[in-house]
Amino acid sequence: MRGIHFIQMPTTLLSMVDASISGKTAVDLQAGKNLIGAFWQPSLVVADTQVVTNLPADIFAEGMAEVIKSDLIANAGIVEMIRQNTIKERIDQMVASCIKMKRDVVEQDEYETKGLRKVLNMGHTVPHAIEKLSNYSISHGVAVATGLVWEAKIACHLELCASGLVDEIRAAVDAYQLYYDVPYTV
Repeated sequence: MRGIHFIQMPTTLLSMVDASISGKTAVDLQAGKNLIGAFWQPSLVVADTQVVTNLPADIFAEGMAEVIKSDLIANAGIVEMIRQNTIKERIDQMVASCIKMKRDVVEQDEYETKGLRKVLNMGHTVPHAIEKLSNYSISHGVAVATGLVWEAKIACHLELCASGLVDEIRAAVDAYQLYYDVPYTV
């Protein structure tokens, strides 16, 4: 089998709760991100939560977009931690919860062949367009936060979710000053 064994040692919250445990590897090209890729699981992921507690606020916030997404999928109480402003004190619990949710989904549909893994794309349809249209000047975390809000609005409009969901997501996004009013229209 081709490939190399490797260990992931994420140094950002975004990587810790998302990319390091997905098994997805890809190459970015001039035409866009993640256009050529493969599935290859790391041999080990070392997630040291003390590393992320010292990140600059904006870099930490980028990861919180994926954390909010994870909580919407798993209902692990993270949005409540945001409301109570206890994230930093409960960082181990938060990261573990996100990793567990993602691991559970990936283990059931590692190669995206069963459709189960689609849930991990929540908040990511709109962001890929936002990133591309901004020539990648809008970061992934900000784009995901925007996508979570916009996609919740669409779901509520289609009566697929409770009407209060948009406000709940917006409050969580606002808590980390994740800019979601991008200059594009749908």
